[in-house]
Amino acid sequence: MQKDYYGTEKMLNCKYLLVDINKQTKEELIKERSSIAKAMLMEKVQNKEELLEVLEEVVKEDLTKEEKEFITDIITNIAKEEIGKEKRKELEEKIIGKREESNMVMENLRRIIREDREEARQEGRKEAIKQVIEQMLRNKMKNDVIKKITNIDDKELKIIKKEIENENFI
Repeated sequence: MQKDYYGTEKMLNCKYLLVDINKQTKEELIKERSSIAKAMLMEKVQNKEELLEVLEEVVKEDLTKEEKEFITDIITNIAKEEIGKEKRKELEEKIIGKREESNMVMENLRRIIREDREEARQEGRKEAIKQVIEQMLRNKMKNDVIKKITNIDDKELKIIKKEIENENFI
């Protein structure tokens, strides 16, 4: 009890949400993306076999970080006697495996983004050199001077000249 300004006790004003776990199926609670749903699911479990079945189904799901921590906590602290050491390790490895799989996907995405950026930079450099060469050609600079300044060979210069001619005709 808290006391108000005058020293008299007053009750805290709290709201509670009561949920009847019997109204939701196990499947709904497994699919629900929250630790509360997983806790409600554990409350529905009647025996060891059902606990193992539910945990197997839960670890198959794409769990949030919070859910992974919650389920790992259940496996390591609460249900360790019920499920046994070997089954506990197996379930933990499945959760960790999903975490590592998720990390691999993120690392692959990072690598692809890095490669795309590098490719875009190279394309930008090529386009800039092409523009410089175009300006040099318009100013009637000699091929030897253009090659020396831009560090390209005869073959590349001919290709760029053709591209510029084609663009000017279009």
